[in-house]
This record gives sequence, structure tokens and C-alpha cells, in this order.
Amino acid sequence: MIEIISPGQSFGEMTSKATDYLLSGVDRVWVVDNQVQSVTVFGGSDFPQTFWVNDTISDLLLPGLAISLTDIFVFKRPSNAN
Repeated sequence: MIEIISPGQSFGEMTSKATDYLLSGVDRVWVVDNQVQSVTVFGGSDFPQTFWVNDTISDLLLPGLAISLTDIFVFKRPSNAN
């Protein structure tokens, strides 16, 4: 399950939602925070792990998966920049 924090939502609200998903049987929940450019992975009995923009996510539940967060959080120039 992947959840993206929307404007007006807090990380705490998303943590609560992730906990609900895990208690319902979901194996992993990724919470994407565009503001701070991070992905926090919640899963099973493991502590949540936060990955930052320069990190690469891999997961034993998804063999072969390797996602570079620089590919997700692409820098966008303001429209008035040269």
C-alpha cells in the first residue's frame, strides 16, 4: 500500500492510517512525504524505516526492487526561473 501525504494531512495522521492497514493484514505501507522528500516504510513487526531523497529503497518482500528516490522526487524549477 502506498499513501501520499496530501496538503492538510499530517505525518501523524498517516502513521495512524498505516497502523490500521497493518492491523488489517497489509504487509507493507509506504508513506510518501513530498514536502520533505522522504518515504517511510511501515511493515510487520519492524520499526518504520525512513528513506530520504538520496536513498534507494529495497525490500525483502519485493525481491529485485530498487527504487532511487531521486527518480521519484524530481526537482522542479519554479516556472519563473531561468
